[in-house]
Amino acid sequence: MEEIVNRIVAYAKQQAKELSLQDQALVYQELEGRMSDLNLQALHDDYLADGLYC
Repeated sequence: MEEIVNRIVAYAKQQAKELSLQDQALVYQELEGRMSDLNLQALHDDYLADGLYC
């Protein structure tokens, strides 16, 4: 799992390397929000898959 995270981070850094530091920070901030959304969705889907909803 750590290898996947490292590859995603490396890809993000590679894509943002030509941007100014301020723009890089904005990209990473946007990614942070989107990753948080993905995390919540995965937890939600897991919760539903376990049949814990009523």
